[in-house]
Amino acid sequence: TKEVFNTWSDENPNAKYPRYAYADVLTNANYARNSTMFAHKGNYLAIREISLSYSLPKVWANKAYCQRVDVSITGQNLGYITSANVASPEVSNAGSGYALPRTLLFGLNVTF
Repeated sequence: TKEVFNTWSDENPNAKYPRYAYADVLTNANYARNSTMFAHKGNYLAIREISLSYSLPKVWANKAYCQRVDVSITGQNLGYITSANVASPEVSNAGSGYALPRTLLFGLNVTF
């Protein structure tokens, strides 16, 4: 195909694909050659944990025969801000790992 002509060589150093090797089936492994073709900037911002808590007013807590009532929610591994087009910038896309699970925790602390 015409893609073979867009491979790296001394005459074509800015080619799209890495150097072509004849007889891929003889372990020249064109499909696994190192290349910058799929490289991208790996900058990202991970949203690891966000916690929100609220203490009910004492008047409300006292109506429920409590001294204090606190409600909370915590989110862990909520996502990433990145320009990379990958599922998770922290995990290899070669199938060698799993992304961190997204977790939501709810809390209720009541003091009688």
